[in-house]
Parts: sequence; structure tokens; C-alpha cells
Amino acid sequence: MGRFEELPHTADLKLRFYGKDLKDLFQTAALGLFSSLTELPKIEGKETLSLSVSAPNKEELLYQWLRHLYLKFAVDEYLLKECIIEEISRTHIKAHASGERYAPARHCILHEIKGITYCDLKVEQEKDGSWQAEAVFDV
Repeated sequence: MGRFEELPHTADLKLRFYGKDLKDLFQTAALGLFSSLTELPKIEGKETLSLSVSAPNKEELLYQWLRHLYLKFAVDEYLLKECIIEEISRTHIKAHASGERYAPARHCILHEIKGITYCDLKVEQEKDGSWQAEAVFDV
């Protein structure tokens, strides 16, 4: 799996994701989002979800992917521990994830994320073939 880092931002949470390929990048983005919400080691892989997202281009796909995952938490109180992308193109993702429902006694919320923004959103392929992306989360 790739890695991610927090970048300076005046008011919100900005993350940069790195991946060896597009699949790795989007898996890393999913785990980056949930690592920003809570401590991943405290999440158990009790439930499995199927995920599917489509968009007209890779930037919109990242936005829709992160939004879809965030809504799993905001609406269903689902915390993702692991994400496996089965298929990916520049316009579609098919994946499955494992995790569990939010339990306040066990899961500390690290950032109160309100949503995903289009601000500074980018997805780029590097000269060496690896990928990099940035996203800003409204906190």
C-alpha cells in the first residue's frame, strides 16, 4: 500500500496520497480518510461492504470515491479498516471493504470531518509511473 501525509492548510484537513498505481492510490486515499477519522488499529473487520463508484474523469472519481466512503461513516456510522479494489479505471471503481459500526466507547474521533471539497483536488501520474493525489476535507 502507498502512503499519505497531512499538508498544511489554513482551516481544513488536506491530505496527499501516494500510490505505485491508480489502484494503490485509491486504496491509500480510503485508508487516509478513515485514519483521519479514528485510529485504524481499533477498528475490527466484522462486516464487509461492496462498493462501486463511477465518474467522468479521475479527479471526479477521487472526489466521488472519498464522498461515498465518507457517507458510509456519516450516514451509516461505518468505519472502514481495509479496502480492496477489485477493478479500477480512470472512470470507475469496484471494491470491497471491511470494518465495523462506530462504537463511541472504542472509537475516538480524531477529526470531525463534515465533507469532502473540490478545493485543491488533484490526481496526477508521476514521470516514474507512480501516482499522487491531494484532497481537502471540510472540518
